[in-house]
Amino acid sequence: MEEATKLYSNANEETGLVYPTYKDAKKKFEKTNRELQSFIKNHPNIDEHTDESVQIEYVKAYQKSMKAFEELITYDEFNDDIQSEKALKDKMSTLENHRGNYENVKAHLKERLTGPEDSATSLSEIEFFSDDNNKMYNIDSSYIDQLLGNYQADNLTIRDEIEKALQKLNKPAHVRMVYQNILDEIDREKNEMKEDIFSLKRNFFSREKNQIIAEFAEEYKVELYELHSSAIQYTAGADEIPNMKNVMNKIDFESYKKEHPEVNPFKYRQMMKSRWKEVLNTEIIPLEDELR
Repeated sequence: MEEATKLYSNANEETGLVYPTYKDAKKKFEKTNRELQSFIKNHPNIDEHTDESVQIEYVKAYQKSMKAFEELITYDEFNDDIQSEKALKDKMSTLENHRGNYENVKAHLKERLTGPEDSATSLSEIEFFSDDNNKMYNIDSSYIDQLLGNYQADNLTIRDEIEKALQKLNKPAHVRMVYQNILDEIDREKNEMKEDIFSLKRNFFSREKNQIIAEFAEEYKVELYELHSSAIQYTAGADEIPNMKNVMNKIDFESYKKEHPEVNPFKYRQMMKSRWKEVLNTEIIPLEDELR
């Protein structure tokens, strides 16, 4: 674990710099998370149509809490606390549950950027162009691949190490589930595995992604091929959803209306587009990140 983790304590020894204690880092995360939860409680329906000043404060509060969390997970003590403290897990869930809405609101605000003059506005306080999905956390994601490569059937020690690493990287629940399914498959097959672990990983994550897209297509009566084309081209936080015109042109609204007679075509299109963007950001992108 030490080889894959660059902890603040180690950095302190190497550079002589003074870093916050784990206790201080935890207090900082708890404070910023309380502020975020309080903001959400006061604005429960915030989205890209809310007053712009409220959107800006929401994104700032989310980013502040996320940065505090990214600092917190670099400490060894975090691994112990996350196993036993429900309150800490709940705070992590706040970030995870609002990730999709945060990305949508941030993308909307990003469209408001017009040039250098924005540096004098409150928009300048928002970090628009960092790739949150590809941040280098202090546990290198390659460490998980290393553990997978060394995993043998029913090895509880490595299974636990993988789960700890996934938690420390704040991987979404559906991503962790896929890893568990991979390990379960290895346990079942034991010495009869016919493919290497990385082919197995690609197959499992691709299968999960395809299943999510298929379920969306079935629910909203959308052409499956066009959704796949959209997903392949999409990048996290993008202003526009690729291939949306073709998706809209091939919807089967009559079939959808049979199941939802109260919905009109305009509302359906808005709802479907918004939901697809949420699925892309919160479900598809995290799965694709595991295959990079």
